[in-house]
Amino acid sequence: MKKLVVLLFAVLITSCAIMESVRIHDQGIAHYNAGDYDSAIADYTQAIALEPKDYYAYNNRGLAYVAKGELDRAIADYTQAIALNPKYDAAYNNRGIAYAAKGELDRAITDYTRAIKLNSKLEQIYNNRGNAYAAKGELDRAITDYNQAITLNPKDDHAYNNRGNVYKEKGELDRAITDYNQAITLNPDSVFAYNNRGNAYAAKGELDRAIADYTQAITLNPKDDYVYNSRGSAYARKGEPDKAIADFTRAAIAADGSASILDIFFRSWEYTGTVYKTYPFLGAALDANAFDRRMADVARETLVLSIAKAEKVRAELGSRGAALMAGMVYQYYASLDFEARFGSSERAFAVSEGLRSRGFLEQMGTEAALRLPGIAPADARRVRELTENIGNLQELLGKLTPQADEARYAQAGQALTRAEEELAALDKSITEKVPRYASLRYPKTAALSEAQAFCGEDTAILEFAIWDASVEFTPPATASSQSTYKERPSINSYCLVITRDGLTPVTLDNSFNYAGTVKALVSKIHHTDSYGNILLLPQIAFEEERNALYDALIKPVLKSIPAGVKRLLIVPDGELAFLPFDILRENPQSPELGTSYRISLSPSVSVSILAAQADKVRAEPVLAFGGAWYDKGKTIAERTRGVTRGEPEEAGAITPSFDSAGEYYKNRLVWQDIPGTETEARAIGNIASKSTLVLGRETSEEKVKKLSADGTLEKSPILHFACHGYFNGTYPELSAIVFSEVSGLLPESAEDGYLTVAEAALLRLNAQAVILSACDTGRGGLKRGDGMVGLVRSLMVAGSRSAGVSLWPISDEAAVEFMEGVYRRVLREGKSFREAYYEVKQEFRNGDWSHPFYWAPFTLYE
Repeated sequence: MKKLVVLLFAVLITSCAIMESVRIHDQGIAHYNAGDYDSAIADYTQAIALEPKDYYAYNNRGLAYVAKGELDRAIADYTQAIALNPKYDAAYNNRGIAYAAKGELDRAITDYTRAIKLNSKLEQIYNNRGNAYAAKGELDRAITDYNQAITLNPKDDHAYNNRGNVYKEKGELDRAITDYNQAITLNPDSVFAYNNRGNAYAAKGELDRAIADYTQAITLNPKDDYVYNSRGSAYARKGEPDKAIADFTRAAIAADGSASILDIFFRSWEYTGTVYKTYPFLGAALDANAFDRRMADVARETLVLSIAKAEKVRAELGSRGAALMAGMVYQYYASLDFEARFGSSERAFAVSEGLRSRGFLEQMGTEAALRLPGIAPADARRVRELTENIGNLQELLGKLTPQADEARYAQAGQALTRAEEELAALDKSITEKVPRYASLRYPKTAALSEAQAFCGEDTAILEFAIWDASVEFTPPATASSQSTYKERPSINSYCLVITRDGLTPVTLDNSFNYAGTVKALVSKIHHTDSYGNILLLPQIAFEEERNALYDALIKPVLKSIPAGVKRLLIVPDGELAFLPFDILRENPQSPELGTSYRISLSPSVSVSILAAQADKVRAEPVLAFGGAWYDKGKTIAERTRGVTRGEPEEAGAITPSFDSAGEYYKNRLVWQDIPGTETEARAIGNIASKSTLVLGRETSEEKVKKLSADGTLEKSPILHFACHGYFNGTYPELSAIVFSEVSGLLPESAEDGYLTVAEAALLRLNAQAVILSACDTGRGGLKRGDGMVGLVRSLMVAGSRSAGVSLWPISDEAAVEFMEGVYRRVLREGKSFREAYYEVKQEFRNGDWSHPFYWAPFTLYE
């Protein structure tokens, strides 16, 4: 247990500052010293409002944020303090502490070194830099810094304590104990020194002396989770399992009760890591060891506390909470693993739903809330503006480096804080006028009982959770400790099979390469030569991949799907979102999955349930767009519908500055006319008894937004877009439906011709379905813990109950025939889109378009 030293400063401003600001600032210091960090933050915020150049207030508010575990907010405040006073050594020191708590040790050392250059007489800064060196394993450099701290202040118990830790790390236990003794002599109330001396005694095998020290530390601070954990380990080594488990449980409770949200995250991972290191994939051998099995239960319950804290953080901290939660996504996977293995079905489902599409769900809820009667249009507009601004600022902060661009980072950080505060105040004001607003604005994930009811008799939900290399894993840290377990954990992958009768967690093959096999399969179905021409490979060319994916994903779950189920609602994870599940089969003689079941996809069960709760709408009229102008000259349409993909940006590159998607795409993309889309739109119009066709140059972004503003889109139960699609793999938020403005032939339009993800979410819809027959519209960037970011998400947020999309470029002629078949069944035979998709795919399988290239990309999200 290291000891870090923060630098808290009282207000020194006298002549320039408003006296009220000084009083409030001093009040904030008093609240901070009393452990009331929320009140301290409120005080500092008020002081800053009165005196915006008070860099002491920014520094001290940063300290309160660190105490709560809100490190990014703290870094923004320290950076603002530095921007106001570049010679402010305390802010550099404290920002270094925040970086160290994030595990960014090199940045921490850089800040400590800057602070030392500004003030080489403060032993606290040497202490902190020594801790960072020690965490990096540079033990001799750490000792040098601790020695310097002791030289500057021979009574610095922290330096002796920290140097003792390094000696212990080097195996020099007696020297370590000597330093701990000196620290205790200087400060008899040092919890750190007693805990660490206990660790040294434990390392020497003197467990009774270790336990005595831990007990003394607990007497000094009964809320310290580290000491309970240390004593628990000593009891376990002594063969006293009941006392050990009791102390580990107390450690978890203490961590959960800490003001810092990081402590329970850290503790849960330490316990989980202990189990995974000994029993990879929670192997069967775990059941044979009584103590370790009990320890697994402690880890599971600690994860429960951790996930509950994460959910609370997300609800209370807005975008900052979501960012913090995203950093511990791997713990959601671990919690799902432990619950599926040892716990309850209800918890397993709750964790799985918490893992995915939370931002999606909240966007849908926000738009539904803003449509409630009684909400002023100006308030609704401002909520949307603030939400968009917060997202943009959060993204910008993620790309800036505070140490390299302190002024811009500080400006963006403060702008984000102001936007979040304004949005919170506006939410509160609207809720007071329209009480139902709050429940819709922040919808909860569905309960398992709701998912079971949603299934009915004919549906099974397959909700996948795939632990693979695409899930970011960063060992957690706190302000005083780095994780003991730094290797990627061996977490199981699952399919949760949900039916009306309950949930069955099915463990999947942990050695299977899911992402790589999906990519290989799709690349062989949609195969192009070096000139971009489509080459239809015989199905035998991708038989191995489709069989392997069937064996890995479907075969293990079949016994859990009751007879009589006709529909599979698949909630994919990771690269599975790009998999055409219809074509999977066990072997060349077996039926394809899509012939046995009606298959549709979902971002999450909670999203599907929320979408299904919307009022039912009729099927007509249909509003169809097609034949957009893309090329200035008349061109011969290519058989393959045009699509352009963004080239991957250089790794680590920052998005070039741009004001609109059109500006970003300018001179990057070339579009060709695709007359087949007008044929497609007219064919749909001929099938519908009531329809409106928007063709040619009228198929513009400006027209779409106008029809949204005047309520036409909201009155259209079915919308169909037969247009170009653009998928940007590097910046998925720039993925778009492409309209006539890109031709340069609509100078009267103020739009750029790219209806992006963000813009699509703002359309006013009340649709049974929006069908995008444009290419690649179903694809999107994957953000673990936040589902798929793509046009599907945007259209469901905007108010569509379902969305039909395509996964790769398709033939014009095949697209027209496919869509004609779908609309004929929906509009003339009264069938659902789900049933229509199923029947048309069956028809294609047995007709001229039998190759999966022509029909497998059509995917329906519900």
